[in-house]
Amino acid sequence: SKVAPIPRPPKSVLHEVDARALLSSYGIRGPQDELVLTPGTAAKAAARLGGPVAIKIVSSHITHRSDRGLVQLNVLQKDVLQTAEMLLSRIGEGKPPADTRILVQEMITGAAELFIGITRSAGYLPMIVVGVGGVLVELLGDRSCRLCPVDVAVAHSMLRELRLFPSLCGYRGRKRPD
Repeated sequence: SKVAPIPRPPKSVLHEVDARALLSSYGIRGPQDELVLTPGTAAKAAARLGGPVAIKIVSSHITHRSDRGLVQLNVLQKDVLQTAEMLLSRIGEGKPPADTRILVQEMITGAAELFIGITRSAGYLPMIVVGVGGVLVELLGDRSCRLCPVDVAVAHSMLRELRLFPSLCGYRGRKRPD
């Protein structure tokens, strides 16, 4: 069966929250999270989520957050307020972009990280790219591309093309991700 066409986003780069909302509309789940404005509300959100959390700065004007020190993983509840304050201070000189938020996200461990992207160039059809992700996206270069739209069978074949596909299948006794 065909997947519905991808809507054109209102801006050229979707930040994580907007991209995950789009993926969610297609039934692709991610970790639970809350998007907040202040370090104090980040601490409250972390308490609601429970356990260690990831704290990330989110803005449509900020890319490659890990390179800029704007992501902190496995943050304990007692450290959320201080960590959120520290991340905000790393944005740089002057006032942060108006759409700057703090994403508080449940930590998921032992899972494979994938990325999904759509690229559009003037005069060309949109392309979908999927690959092994996380902070190693560029380093690994393990990805597969197709013209949009793709159906479920093509999406599965794209995943099977990845060099690290075996790691998605419960490699060496690890739990198979959903």
